[in-house]
Amino acid sequence: MMQFVHLTLSRISKYTTVVLRKAFLVLSSVIGPLSVRKEAKVVRIYELMFVVAPTLEENARNDVVDKVVDRLKTQKAEVLNVDRWGIRKLAYEVKKFSEGDYTVLLFKAEPSSISQFEDFLKLTPDIIRHQVLRREDLEKKPEEIPGTEESQEEVIAK
Repeated sequence: MMQFVHLTLSRISKYTTVVLRKAFLVLSSVIGPLSVRKEAKVVRIYELMFVVAPTLEENARNDVVDKVVDRLKTQKAEVLNVDRWGIRKLAYEVKKFSEGDYTVLLFKAEPSSISQFEDFLKLTPDIIRHQVLRREDLEKKPEEIPGTEESQEEVIAK
């Protein structure tokens, strides 16, 4: 915007340039800077799969899952579905483990919070592998989110 104004001002006489600059300064002080805009918060749907070390007891593995869900909630994410797969064989050894306890989470979050959340996953010693993916297909068709019908039926039944 400034470049366009500057090019236009260079074509006009010097006196008019001074008058227009003053008018621009007055308008920008009243309206505010043009580059500062309030953007709407974008919320995207993500899927997280992580593998917990199988050497932990069942209660400790459940605590790790609860810790991950709590961390998501502290970052103002909405957890849509928690799917525990249990202990399964890994395709290859990871950190000297041939098995792992798989968990898949589906959640809504702001894109800016994902990098902090991945840092948390990297620093959690009981999680031996993780992957966060953006689910664009579910963003386009929210009625196909797995687990949402089941959770609504459970709430109605209770």
